[in-house]
Amino acid sequence: MFEIVLGISGLIGLLLRYIGPLAIAPTITLVGLALFDAAAGFASRNWYIALTYVLLWCIILVACVVI
Repeated sequence: MFEIVLGISGLIGLLLRYIGPLAIAPTITLVGLALFDAAAGFASRNWYIALTYVLLWCIILVACVVI
């Protein structure tokens, strides 16, 4: 719901004037690194789902290259 309000209000356009890709990319990287331990713990408990997820992403990447 929060994202919908931000999109409708146009606040994202205003923020993007001041926040560029050089600020967004490191932020996303740091969030991903912070969540890595939790994701690795969940994946180590259920190998079937983890491998299915990796296989799905490989198929999606190959499909994007072909298109």
